[in-house]
Amino acid sequence: MTKKFKQLIENLQWYVSEGYGTAEFSQYSPAGEDFNFSIETGTDVKVAKQIKDYADNFDPDEHAEMWIKAREHGQPKSIRVLIDDAEAIQEMLQELAAKTSEYVDKKEKK
Repeated sequence: MTKKFKQLIENLQWYVSEGYGTAEFSQYSPAGEDFNFSIETGTDVKVAKQIKDYADNFDPDEHAEMWIKAREHGQPKSIRVLIDDAEAIQEMLQELAAKTSEYVDKKEKK
């Protein structure tokens, strides 16, 4: 991943940590969840594709359900907050995917 590409991601308020062939992306959701996901490192094109794949496959219902089940163990947030937060995470991921894809598309056209 190039410095410029990583800077683009960080400008979108994502923290990126690279090591041992993986890159971990993290950001706080509107409800305060420390949301993160990992992909393989590689070229900007490879990373952008993996981000897009992750965003396309993120299921906000499944994510909210995981946290709803955690309410049995002390998760204090309401179901509505958890659902809204999962949808916000999906939007965060879609924005990240769109911006990184746009970046590599422009770069490849040069």
